[in-house]
Amino acid sequence: MSDSRLFKILYYLLDRKRATAPELAAEFEVSARTIYRDVEALSSAGIPIYTEPGRNGGICLLQDFILDRAVLSENEKLEVLTAVQSIFATGYTGGKEMLTKLSALFNVNTRNWLEVDFTCWGKSAYDNSKFEQLKTAVIRCREIKIVYENTNSERRI
Repeated sequence: MSDSRLFKILYYLLDRKRATAPELAAEFEVSARTIYRDVEALSSAGIPIYTEPGRNGGICLLQDFILDRAVLSENEKLEVLTAVQSIFATGYTGGKEMLTKLSALFNVNTRNWLEVDFTCWGKSAYDNSKFEQLKTAVIRCREIKIVYENTNSERRI
């Protein structure tokens, strides 16, 4: 049994509200019987999942079920918040309420936490690695040494 598949089933049901065993089996490339074993495993783990028989039946989660914040690691929480906050650098301001809710849910203060400028930093092949290094340093409260290089390849620290 794949723990990853159990989470994927859970996310699938959170998104779609209901699915049949054959639908889930096709989605995750396993048998319907495996899906029923996964449903049983989720149920025994305390997830309020159940099956409804009949023509309009299927596998469902209780309507009021909310995924606990403990499911995401601390690093994953910071990645989500970084991604949401980075959207504001594009000029979009519609997600501020969502950022506030997520930071409260994750118990992380995001006020003036991180701003991202998406303008190009030199050669495009290196842009992502530079951004990842800076982001990691900021998230982990680490120092990072930045060496500036002008168009004549003259370096300044």
